[in-house]
Amino acid sequence: MSRRIGAKEVLDRFNRATGRIVCTISAINGSDSVGSAAGKPVRNAMEQQLGAGRVILRLRDVLQDRHQVKSAFVTPKFLKKYRDNASSVEQSKTRRKSAVTPSTGIVFDRVTLSRGENEVFKDLNLSLTEKRIGLVGHNGSGKSTLVRALNGLILPDQGKVTVCGLDTARERKALPGIVGFIFQNPDHQIIFPTVEEELVFGLEQCGVQRKEAREKAGDFLNLHNCHGWGGRPVHELSEGQKQLVCVLSVLIMEPYVLILDEPFASLDLPTRLKMIRWIDRLPQQVIVISHELDTFNGYDRVLWVQNGGVFKDGTPDEVVPGYRQAALSEALSP
Repeated sequence: MSRRIGAKEVLDRFNRATGRIVCTISAINGSDSVGSAAGKPVRNAMEQQLGAGRVILRLRDVLQDRHQVKSAFVTPKFLKKYRDNASSVEQSKTRRKSAVTPSTGIVFDRVTLSRGENEVFKDLNLSLTEKRIGLVGHNGSGKSTLVRALNGLILPDQGKVTVCGLDTARERKALPGIVGFIFQNPDHQIIFPTVEEELVFGLEQCGVQRKEAREKAGDFLNLHNCHGWGGRPVHELSEGQKQLVCVLSVLIMEPYVLILDEPFASLDLPTRLKMIRWIDRLPQQVIVISHELDTFNGYDRVLWVQNGGVFKDGTPDEVVPGYRQAALSEALSP
């Protein structure tokens, strides 16, 4: 059964899912993309008032439910509220980050999580402080539910989740600056036509002036050996290059934790190996969901998620062989 989702709810979900602070959104008319004819006047008003350019938000992975989106319109009052908020985002972000304690890592304290009528986790206790953590498990085991609880996209029914000392239920607005999230499909995350615009947008919503944001975006691309990428149209990039742009657009927001949900599924082998090496050098705490088990070579810790909990927890050598054998046995069973 479908229901109406208000603009604020859609915006909040997008912010938490992508690790961005977004203050614009247009109209949705039962599709995965915002940008229909009915939304054109709204987009035009945003471009005029915010200078945000073309805004197309893909929502398939953002809404996280089966309800069809009927409509979500931005009223002038709503638009003004988020435009006014943008000017104070940098100050509030700095204030919130001063209260962050990265050394505490991620803590699940007797957490019960449900998706619809299904209870995915019950009384889960978990502490994650390692720099490189992998998650394995069959489809539907709860891996994505677990990581979405880290950025407030899913809140616990019971218990508490804290990230770098922040309670995800009480500090949801702070989470986009703390937790960065990368989707499996870059086309569900990229929202602007050029690489520079994709990076500049997040900086502008943090209160950085456009000129300074463009300079920072250019320097950031050069830092990561993406010289001359700024003006490149996103649609001309390879899948691996698009995925890299997604990661950079999150990293430029300076999160403490980076979550990648099946980030290599659409990449060829050389590109996947290159991305793995590049991610391994990042200073952030990185949590990766993947069915490509060699991704976890050299990781500090791997969690095998199954049957509403963590079935096995240890180093890759302690967890991965058992998971591989279990998967093989299941595949060969009648």
